[in-house]
Amino acid sequence: MLYGLVNFGIQRFIIFPSFLSLEREEAIKNVKRSAEAIQGEIHHLDILCHDWAAWDDTYEFIKSRSDNYFKSNLSLTSFTGSKINTIYFVDAKGKIIWGESHELETGKIIHLTEFPEDSFPPDHPLISYESENKPLADIKVTGIYMTEKGPMLISSRPILTSNIEGPVRGSVIFGRFLNEKIIKTLVNQTKVNFQTFPVMHGSLPEPVKDISDRITDESRYLVEVSNHDNVDSYTTLTDIKGDPAFLIKSKTSKEISNKLLHSVEMIQKKLN
Repeated sequence: MLYGLVNFGIQRFIIFPSFLSLEREEAIKNVKRSAEAIQGEIHHLDILCHDWAAWDDTYEFIKSRSDNYFKSNLSLTSFTGSKINTIYFVDAKGKIIWGESHELETGKIIHLTEFPEDSFPPDHPLISYESENKPLADIKVTGIYMTEKGPMLISSRPILTSNIEGPVRGSVIFGRFLNEKIIKTLVNQTKVNFQTFPVMHGSLPEPVKDISDRITDESRYLVEVSNHDNVDSYTTLTDIKGDPAFLIKSKTSKEISNKLLHSVEMIQKKLN
């Protein structure tokens, strides 16, 4: 009887709380992995944008407006093959030399109000580079750009020669919508069950809006036990302006602690 009481006490008041703490830590790790997976997609997009921006052919195109460059590089397959929704070429004064956005599934051209028709103002966040004390290869704007059709992963790079030399002739901008298809791919890659909620135009559902309001710079991650089966963890990612872009929610199974709790309950029944 004494042994049973001691065993019950150890499991109920020492082991079980430690498992709850471990679950909380795992939940935070999972939402961090979710955010890192999205950042990884931005990084891959930026590599592709850099390849196009630091290229002699692009450097010459901005000056010559070559039809050969256009025919060779700016067909619909350039969008669909690289899974890019938006490609823009802008000269050093902000004038748009060429730019389009497409639905990848249909190839249809779409118009986004966040991309001007003729030119970008000099202070536009997509072409306002923080270049002080930076080598040309490190000058860029990357992150999340909010559009009327939802969050877009974005990369903007200065147009340079293939040797990463100037003078800068403008910018290349690549964008890819962060849609359900990409999220599903990232869920499969990370093995983390997560979803995103755009923070725009008051679109957050009421239950998660309260959670979004509670996430701050000092407290970047929030963990809540939503039900008997899962621990939910949350964080937000900001856009290129520094404003909240969307809320990330990940689910972590409580399978281990639930089994331990069941064991504790069985011991308690025997003691009773």
